Amino acid sequence: MLVQRAGETGDPDVLAIHVYRRSVTAPPAWRKRGAPAKFEIDLVVRAWRGTAIDRALAAYAADLSGGARTR
Repeated sequence: MLVQRAGETGDPDVLAIHVYRRSVTAPPAWRKRGAPAKFEIDLVVRAWRGTAIDRALAAYAADLSGGARTR
C-alpha cells in the first residue's frame, strides 16, 4: 500500500492519496471469455479539500474517460 499525506501529493488541494493493490482470481465465466486466471487490481483513492470539489469532480470525470487529469 502506498500512502501520501498533505504536502506529499504535489497538489495543495489533494490531502491524501492511498493506493491499494490486490491480486484477484478470475471467476470461471471470465476465464472462459479469455481473462487471465489471476490479475492485479489497483485502487487509487484521493482525498480532496472540500473547497476544491469542482476540481475533484473534473479529475474524476477525466479519470473515468481516460483523459488527462486536470490540475
